[in-house]
Formats: sequence, structure tokens, C-alpha cells
Amino acid sequence: ASVAVAVRSTRALEARTVEAAWSGFRAAPWLGALVAVSFVLRTVQGWLRESPVYFGDEYLYSELARSIAETGRPLIRGEAADFPALLQPILTAPFWLLDDIGHAYHAAQTLGALVMSLAAVPVFLLARRVGVGARLALALAALAVALPDLIFASWMIAEPFAYPLALGAVAAGVSALARPSRPAQLAFVALAALAAFARVQFIVLPACFLGAALVAGLRERRLRAALREQLLPLSLLAVPFATALALGTDRVLAFYGGVVDVEVDPAALVERAGPNLFVLLFASGFVLVPGALLGFGLALAKPRSRAEVAFAAFSLLVL
Repeated sequence: ASVAVAVRSTRALEARTVEAAWSGFRAAPWLGALVAVSFVLRTVQGWLRESPVYFGDEYLYSELARSIAETGRPLIRGEAADFPALLQPILTAPFWLLDDIGHAYHAAQTLGALVMSLAAVPVFLLARRVGVGARLALALAALAVALPDLIFASWMIAEPFAYPLALGAVAAGVSALARPSRPAQLAFVALAALAAFARVQFIVLPACFLGAALVAGLRERRLRAALREQLLPLSLLAVPFATALALGTDRVLAFYGGVVDVEVDPAALVERAGPNLFVLLFASGFVLVPGALLGFGLALAKPRSRAEVAFAAFSLLVL
């Protein structure tokens, strides 16, 4: 009887969470205004800069985009480029067909500012999916586009495209884990693939999704059922990984192929982990970290819904 009551309570909470998510569409005008303000500010900020700052990467992405526009191939100074993260060059390539290179540069900056400002949308939807109120969800969306890292919005690099796609993949992944459905699962697969195509490092997202499914299944003592529920996305994501293993990771990773040949020294790894963790804490905001850790702990130990477990497990693995 107690189990039945617990199940009914959980389902009722899930229903209220979904209802709250739908009611969040009343906040759509505010969310749109937030994206628009961020877009305008980031565009103006970018147009004040007439030339690249992050020379190595900005030259690389700009040259790839120009070569794709002119030849249809990713070339650098006429030579084939073994570079797998081509989403940004492909999307900005049409702008480099403009006669004035300054106008082309500003047009590409404008697209980057728009796309990176859209990061507010998946953050808002993720917050609502977990059960956060509309006002707080809007505040979190504002934080997502107010971070100092948004200065990258006008740079010719992968971040303006990878940032919202990665957040979108996390939001879709949490939704698919909390309430498995084909649309949510396919959305996660598509967004995770695009995020990795924008920045290869996000190839870890499928592994994080699998880990979160395992954590959620073990937490609910229904591991096999949890994995069966995610058979569709796991099967789709297994295909490219199997292909990569068949072709050889060096060939697939191309520009980043050397990462598989690195000899890992445990002592050096621990030594480097300290400064990297310190930088991560700075980037996240020290004042937010204690509350975040407490929230993650409560979401895993005493979750109010499956969405909380999925969010905590997936987010911690991504971090």
C-alpha cells in the first residue's frame, strides 16, 4: 500500500511538473525579449571590434568558412584541413561571399550573437522541466546570457554555436530521461550530434546520457527497464561510435587525433586537475558553488521527481 501511495504521489508530482512547464509559455514574451536584448548588446559589442582578437582560432574558422563558400571544401591556404568541427564554418560561409570583407566579418559576428543569445531558451525550458517557477526560470535564463563568457558571441570560434547546442542537448536529455518519449529522445540525439559537430569535445554528451540513465535506473531499482526505455537514443548514438572504432579514432578525430595517443601520468593528472577545478569554480561563480552542490546532493538523495534525478546525474557527469 505504501508503495502504491508513493507511486501515485510521484506521478502526481510529475503531472504538476509537466503542467507547470506548459504554463511557462506565458513567459514566452519575456523570454523572447531577453534573447533580443542579449542579441542587440552582443551585436553592438562585436561591431565595435574591427579585427580578430583570438588570432589562431579566429583565423582558422574564418579561413575554413571562406574556403567552403568559394570552393565547397574545408581548406586552409589551399590545403585540405583535417578538422572535424565544421558547423560554424558551414553556417557562416555564405557571409564570406560578400564583396566587402568588413561587412562579411560583421555579418558573421551578428549570427554568432544571435545564436549564442538563444542559450536562454534551453536553460529556461530545463528549469521549468525540473519544476522551477517561471520567474526564477527567467532569472536563470538571464544568467545564462549574462555570463562574461558571452563575449565570445562575436568571435569567429565554435563557442557561439556549441554553447546553446550543448545546453539544448542537456535539456532534451533530462526530458528524455524523466519522461521517455520519441520526440525528446530524437531531440537529444540531434542536439548532441550538432554540439559535437560544432565542438568535438562535446562527443562526451552521449556517454554522459548513458551514465545518467544508469544512475537513474539504479536509484529507482529498475536498471533494465530504464535502459530499455532509452533503447532508441542509445542505439542511434552507438552507430557513430562503432563507425569511429572501425575507421580508427585517429582518422575520425583528425585534428584532435593526438588525444588518444597521450600517455596519462596519474600524478600529473591529479596535479593538473587542481588548477583546472579552481578555474572551473571561478567560471561558475564561487558564491553559486555551495548551493549547487547542496542542490545536486538533495536531487540524488531525496529527489521530488524523476526530472531532478535526471538533471543531477546528467549535469554532474557533464561537469
